Amino acid sequence: MSRRSRRAALHAAAALLLLAASGCGKKGPLLPPLRIVPQAAEDLRASQRGARVILEWVNPPTYNDGSALPGIAAIEIWEGAAIGDFPAKARLILTLAAADLEGLRTGPGPASRAFAFSFVPSEPAAPAGTARLYALKIIDARRKRASEFTVPASVLYVPVPRPPAGLAAETEETRIVLTWTPPAANADGTAPAALGGYVVLRSEGDEAPRRMTERPLAEPRYEDTDFAFDRAYRYVVRAAASAAVSAESEDSAPLEIKPRDTFPPAVPAGLSASAGGSVITLLWEAGRESDLAGYRIWRREAGGEWAALASDMVAGSATTDASAAPGVRYEYAVSAVDAAGNESARSAPAAAVLRPPKPIVIA
Repeated sequence: MSRRSRRAALHAAAALLLLAASGCGKKGPLLPPLRIVPQAAEDLRASQRGARVILEWVNPPTYNDGSALPGIAAIEIWEGAAIGDFPAKARLILTLAAADLEGLRTGPGPASRAFAFSFVPSEPAAPAGTARLYALKIIDARRKRASEFTVPASVLYVPVPRPPAGLAAETEETRIVLTWTPPAANADGTAPAALGGYVVLRSEGDEAPRRMTERPLAEPRYEDTDFAFDRAYRYVVRAAASAAVSAESEDSAPLEIKPRDTFPPAVPAGLSASAGGSVITLLWEAGRESDLAGYRIWRREAGGEWAALASDMVAGSATTDASAAPGVRYEYAVSAVDAAGNESARSAPAAAVLRPPKPIVIA
């Protein structure tokens, strides 16, 4: 084969390979590259409190491609009137800068992604029953790009009661009892319809207030049994406008309380005294208080005054008196003392006498 023939054969083979390669798969339409934007905020909720709108949400941790979101430059708040045309007709009403967000964090710790923000709408005098929709957009710190809208959250405006008044507390041994006076009018001065109930919130230190009631209370009274003595608590109460909508009054005047343990343990029961050998043994029923520190033992001779048998308290529910003199009738009583130093009344007394030793007879 000549050199020219070999060259022609190689060109033909190459053409066949290209033809075969082009027929190996079906060529699809070209797809535009994915535009990297932040994920939308999560769990947006809206409620009415007095004349204000409260928005609560969770910031996203990632972009839409799953990569980590390094920071948020701003959050835009948009308002609209109808869900169907919200993206087209919504208007931007507020922009929260990154510096504003730290004061809005509601979850525990600096890493929490839960936030809340309140504002008065530009048209606060909306007629009762007027609904507004709100949605957020997240602007990332790196690309300054906006996320998609969140699912819009709705607020149905209704007349809201004034806050409850006269919040007071009474500390009992196992509960703090809160009471207050129902509001006599709405915030706009109109007469309130049937209230939707009351919401109690409690905070401790710098923590955000948390709801103590799963659903509004029907009566102006609340019993807090989840507390500890010598810890400071701050309570506020809101009046709910209706059970059907998320609309509440502003907070009542706060009440701060630091409950003190002034409640003594129960009086010990079942005290018995028995003489045997050279000691008198005392037994009684153990108390059930979780903060019980011990028992104080009391003794007196017939017609005498009570006196503590020892300076130290007894930890258990039994002890012996080795200092009793033979032939003397002693009465005993027991009192219980808790960790705060509160002491119960003395128990019902029990008496015993050590027999004198038998004389030794020398034959």
